[in-house]
Amino acid sequence: QSLVASGIYYPVAEAGAASPVRFFPRGSDVLEVMPESDRLVLFPVDLPHEVAPFQGSTGVRTSLAFNLWVRWLDRPILRAAIDGSVGECRRLVDLE
Repeated sequence: QSLVASGIYYPVAEAGAASPVRFFPRGSDVLEVMPESDRLVLFPVDLPHEVAPFQGSTGVRTSLAFNLWVRWLDRPILRAAIDGSVGECRRLVDLE
């Protein structure tokens, strides 16, 4: 597979009109990111996350959530490179 990142883009996020996105990195504290207009947030596809419920605002927040797939990761060595696996890259180069 060539799924390399998940993301959220906020074209519009008025102050006070949104809850933070919470990320739960393994072995680390929870990380909260507040939406801001024109903010792009990219994160690993396997990083657990959530958006806290939000009520009580008449402000505007628009968000676009997506998964980023790339077609050029169609070979094992390219997938190993994007994963940062130096050992696997070396092993695959030795096979060619």
